[in-house]
Amino acid sequence: EQEAHDRFLSSRRDEASASALARDARAEEAGAADRQARELEASMLRSEQEVSALQARLEAADAEHAALGRELATAEQAEVTLAADVASRRRVEGQVQDEIRAARAQTEAAEERAAWLDREEQELQAESLDMRRRLRLSEDRLGAVQR
Repeated sequence: EQEAHDRFLSSRRDEASASALARDARAEEAGAADRQARELEASMLRSEQEVSALQARLEAADAEHAALGRELATAEQAEVTLAADVASRRRVEGQVQDEIRAARAQTEAAEERAAWLDREEQELQAESLDMRRRLRLSEDRLGAVQR
């Protein structure tokens, strides 16, 4: 009986020891799971912070993109306005060139007319001198005949 009782006590000690080992293993497992949960929470917090930082950078980039879009639209409008101004100035320049050519043509025509009138005047003066000379001759002959 003593032997059976010793075996029973030994068996109970073994069970208690196994139970303590199992309890220690569960406690260690629970501690490891708790550490892992805290590490995951810290990792998630860092990830959320990174997402927030990336979101802020994205919003800043979107705002900059929108500002650049407005600046581009303004520059494109200025380019269209300048192109229209250049086209208008070219039209005006063409009109001025046409007016200059027309004025030159009128000047040349007027100079040709003035040269023609000068020649006509010279011819008329020559004819007038010739007529005066003939008139004097005729008057001289008439005076000679009347005497």
